[in-house]
Amino acid sequence: FSVANATCLGFGSTRMLASTDSTPNNVTGVMGHNSSGAAVAGIEFVNVNHGGGGTRQGALSLFTITTGDAISRIYMDPSGNVGIGTTNPGASLEISGCAVFRSGLRLDSAGVKCITAEMLIVDGKIGIGTTDPQQSMSVDGYMNVDQSNSDTGATGGGAYHGISFGNASGESIGSKRSAGGNQYGLDFYTGWEPRMCISSGGSIGMGLQNPSARLHVTQSGSQTTAIIAGNGGANYQDWPVGWGGGLATWDICCASLFYSGLSLRSDQRLKKDVSAVEGEAVERLMQLRPVSFRWKDTKRMGDGIHYGFIAQEMEQLFPELVTGSGSPEQSKSISLQELTAVLTKAVQELKVQNQMLNNVIQKLESDNSAINARLQELENGR
Repeated sequence: FSVANATCLGFGSTRMLASTDSTPNNVTGVMGHNSSGAAVAGIEFVNVNHGGGGTRQGALSLFTITTGDAISRIYMDPSGNVGIGTTNPGASLEISGCAVFRSGLRLDSAGVKCITAEMLIVDGKIGIGTTDPQQSMSVDGYMNVDQSNSDTGATGGGAYHGISFGNASGESIGSKRSAGGNQYGLDFYTGWEPRMCISSGGSIGMGLQNPSARLHVTQSGSQTTAIIAGNGGANYQDWPVGWGGGLATWDICCASLFYSGLSLRSDQRLKKDVSAVEGEAVERLMQLRPVSFRWKDTKRMGDGIHYGFIAQEMEQLFPELVTGSGSPEQSKSISLQELTAVLTKAVQELKVQNQMLNNVIQKLESDNSAINARLQELENGR
């Protein structure tokens, strides 16, 4: 049936269909009333231009009435867009406010496939804070991992941490939040085990999770080797028998070096063009000027008295023992260990000279003995 220009249609004391606008045929609807006869909710059918300054003909609104005012809760405009909490939806579904999905939300078209309380399944890219994600997920701003502080630093198969990689292979980066170990630091895992860490104080540990120095390297069951390669990746690792571990590198540049033993490579198999030290070693050594001095950089080198040589002076006599260009970026250095060969040569020269002097002395002593014997004979013959 139809009712034209009606303001109310009801059964008994309950009105079922009523005009909600003073102009006939503009707006009609179905309203529900409470026991006191007051309208509390309804469905509104908009037939012509009505309210809000926009065209709403053919719209549908589900509304409730509080304190005398009808408030649209669900609104469908003439184009089919649905608004929840808004009467001006700009998309197929627009929600003004918070939406809670108890069992998840599933969209079977391209893009979001499924949203549940535990997971988000997406085809394509996710942008957080950006409408132009460059990767599978792009975040424009800051991202917090493990806000609930649930990472206990567990190890072994299946122990996942803040950011994991691959498919159940055990590579991840985490931050232990529970007490003990590397709490509040960063831990790097491979094969489900921690391999490297950065403590909360900034110390780096490799092979352990409680570094006691800025860089602490250890390894159980075998030698611990840290390699710092020189130019072209070169380094020496021909450790002696029984060696327990250390640094494999090419050159070391430092202000001070403390050691219990120092060995210089001298294997004949490593050398060529071998020849004896030439020249008058003693004569050249006598021209060296041993000096005492203090370092200018007292902050790093201290202010104590030291003994040694001046590289520029050494270079005039033994240029092979001096390295460095002397530029502002590179100071000159002396290879004192190599000076040992020159000192040995000088000792050998002094030994030869000493032997010659001993021979002369022995000859003089022999001649002196002969003279004394002759003198004695002459005295006895008087």
